[in-house]
Amino acid sequence: MGMMAVIARVVAFVLVGLLAHAISVVGVTLSVTNTNPLAPAAPLLVAWQDLPQPSPQDWIGVYSPAASPDSHWIGWLNLTSASDSWHTGSGTLNITMRDLRSDLQFRLFKAPPDAPPPAEPHTLPVPLSSPEAVSGVVTFAGAGRPQQLHLALTSAASEMRIMWTTAALWPGSEVQYGRSSHMLTERAPAQWATYSQDQMCEAPANTTQGWRDPGYIYDAVMTHLSGGTTYFYRVGSVAGGWSEVFHFVTQPEEPAETYALVYGDMGVDAPYDSYDRLQPEAATTLRLLQRDIEALGDRPLVVSHIGDITYARGHAWLWDEFMAAIEPVARHVPYHVAIGNHEYNWPAQPFNPEWAHYGHDSGGECGVPYSTRFHMAGSASVPTGTAAPATRNVWYSVDVGTVHFTYISTEHDFTPGSPQLTWLEADLAGVDRQRTPFVVLSGHRPMYTSNDEERDRGKRAALVAYVEPLLVAHHVSLCLWGHVHKFERTCPLANHTCHASQQGTVPPPVHAVVGMAGQDWQPPWAPLYGFIYPIPEWSLFRQDGYGYCRLQADRHTLTLTYITNHDGRAHDYVEILSPAAYLAGNEQRPRPMQLWADAPASTHAAGQWVEHLVVGASVSLAAVFVVAWVAHWLRRARGQPKAASPGEGAWDQVATTEEEVP
Repeated sequence: MGMMAVIARVVAFVLVGLLAHAISVVGVTLSVTNTNPLAPAAPLLVAWQDLPQPSPQDWIGVYSPAASPDSHWIGWLNLTSASDSWHTGSGTLNITMRDLRSDLQFRLFKAPPDAPPPAEPHTLPVPLSSPEAVSGVVTFAGAGRPQQLHLALTSAASEMRIMWTTAALWPGSEVQYGRSSHMLTERAPAQWATYSQDQMCEAPANTTQGWRDPGYIYDAVMTHLSGGTTYFYRVGSVAGGWSEVFHFVTQPEEPAETYALVYGDMGVDAPYDSYDRLQPEAATTLRLLQRDIEALGDRPLVVSHIGDITYARGHAWLWDEFMAAIEPVARHVPYHVAIGNHEYNWPAQPFNPEWAHYGHDSGGECGVPYSTRFHMAGSASVPTGTAAPATRNVWYSVDVGTVHFTYISTEHDFTPGSPQLTWLEADLAGVDRQRTPFVVLSGHRPMYTSNDEERDRGKRAALVAYVEPLLVAHHVSLCLWGHVHKFERTCPLANHTCHASQQGTVPPPVHAVVGMAGQDWQPPWAPLYGFIYPIPEWSLFRQDGYGYCRLQADRHTLTLTYITNHDGRAHDYVEILSPAAYLAGNEQRPRPMQLWADAPASTHAAGQWVEHLVVGASVSLAAVFVVAWVAHWLRRARGQPKAASPGEGAWDQVATTEEEVP
């Protein structure tokens, strides 16, 4: 046989093989309805048919932009979780995609025949082969419109900052505002910023798989605002188009009360699985926040998100998912943030003492998306020492009604002589306690927690040594922390010791860990003998579960109320008096506070910790062991928390013991 004949046979064999593969998949289809263009937040129906030999490991990849390589999906959907009919080779799924400022596409992949089942749900899919079918391209209506609107207070009471994002750069972008939705006569020009892949510090943020163009981020300040007034506004440009008209309420010129919603570690949910764990409970938290905001009507309110904002960890599209998710809240009320480990940490960060154990938690973002997408009050910034711009929103303060909110960074230097500690001392010393009787400090990693995470012990000890003396000396009322994905509240606490209130003295601050807004992974409470979880005497209430806190203050009393996602009701409630009330011995509130709804039947004053300790001391040690053991196994046996519908949840009677949300 001649050489040409051999080559002809080989080519024929290859062509037959390719034709056989084509025949085996020629009938497979993947279609998407409601396209071209898709309205924002409109549902999509994704359908597939005639998939041969379906496997539990088959999956659909989500691609945005649509032209992305097969290996660069932003998420995936397992066919078994998407449709009950997957084993027939056909099925449908409904998915609501947020507008991520680009088109998108779906691609159907088959797992290899020998692919093992996943070790646990939501694990990464098997290695890629060529797709069995590809959907059409999905586009969104109004692709150039302003998105991701969010408000923030500035250092001036007569101002309000508004930020937004567009896919393209539009000259002449501005905010138009006024006291009537039909008379937006005032204007403020917008500055713009963006960031680039080469400014990221390490993988995955600086890889082609993790990177996504952030678009153009605009920043404008509305000025000369009157106190206690409703303002209407829209943002955009003549060339790129305008947002809808929204509104906000300014703080009154003579503050008499404060309303805030506080939490940490929320993250974001998405209609697909992705490279890292997403946070499904974040959607419930946001629905309940909207419920509480609507219940207040025209009262001004702020939101405080204390670190670990998105959990993008270098996967840039999750910033877009998060900013779109919070917009229904943040375009109406100021949305304030503090920096956390998942926004900033990387091994070469400027402040990284041996006791801190900072690592790779930001996924290489090194604070860049956080610093560009938000702009808080003040001017503090810290150089990164890399191509990345300086990190901002690190420490700052704002006055909200009767409360002075101070934010610090537990990811930057807070040791003696550092710029941050120097600033903190000056900030606390400069508070006008006649105007703002209460000071609330917020930072990400907690000073006190009974959670068992050994690598944070050095940070907690340093916070107690360097920061706590300033809090005690300047009569800080409350400290709010995130990082631990549970709720815990302490007695008035200093140097690990509870202090009861006494006439003529101001007790140290109460501490509350509020990192339970969405993220679910966390080590257990500090164990004893491996399976018993004792409660330290300074921990008055702690609970596994999801939720957030309402903060409310007049000139005499500040209250903090823990709301759980599973029922939307109060499970803990503490009252803290102003320093002036403690010094005067005036523990009777002059008038009832106006609450969101009916007040809880049971309340705890901040100085009542002794009563709890006396009751606890009467229980024998053996009984403590038995109760803790039973509680631990009951906790393990219970199911996952259920979500509350937005309409549920007037304030309910407060729980008074450690428990897990059923």
